[in-house]
Amino acid sequence: MGILEEIEFATKPQIVLAQLQAAHSVGVARGAVQTDAAHGSNTAWRDGLAALDLSYAGGIGSSVNVWLPGQAPKQPGPWEGYVYPEVCHR
Repeated sequence: MGILEEIEFATKPQIVLAQLQAAHSVGVARGAVQTDAAHGSNTAWRDGLAALDLSYAGGIGSSVNVWLPGQAPKQPGPWEGYVYPEVCHR
């Protein structure tokens, strides 16, 4: 006994998007999707929700850049390097 051959690997966001697509295809009423930062930081996940025309609200990690529709992302400032304090060896 093992895993059926027709079972394919999918990440949690991929599984949930497939479930949302299936619900949409049978006429389940739309609602807003709420998500945590683990899914909210996933661009493909957010794009999938947008493709289904679903509104969503959720957390994102601090490393994720966001911008308003129709605008370009903010360009990073010049790199200033790191400044380390002097170390006095005894």
